[in-house]
Amino acid sequence: MDQKELWLKRLVIFLGVLLVICFFIVAGTIAYRLSTGGEDEVAPVAAEPVVEAVTKPTIINAPALPANDLAIAIPEDRKVIGVTVDGPHWLLLLDGRGSQQIWIVNKADGVVLRKVQLVEVDD
Repeated sequence: MDQKELWLKRLVIFLGVLLVICFFIVAGTIAYRLSTGGEDEVAPVAAEPVVEAVTKPTIINAPALPANDLAIAIPEDRKVIGVTVDGPHWLLLLDGRGSQQIWIVNKADGVVLRKVQLVEVDD
């Protein structure tokens, strides 16, 4: 057996042992977290989020839209950077004015149900 084969054999054995050790570390971590139920990791308490209650719908009856289509009024200084469907609602992520908001919109009629202001908190 020459030097290259011997070196390759040692490398394969070392990597196999390393793989087995890493497997036991991951399995042990999963078992530990399942047994403690996440009690050791407590999230810091953040400031109360700012929530705006919306009293009137922000639907625009745009004449260019067919009767079944909806238009939602977005302020000019904000832009939509993400939309997610959550059951009967759309979740719109808006950016602008130095902050971000999440709008919860009813898919059936386009009414903005709630606006949630995202605020940064120092830890």
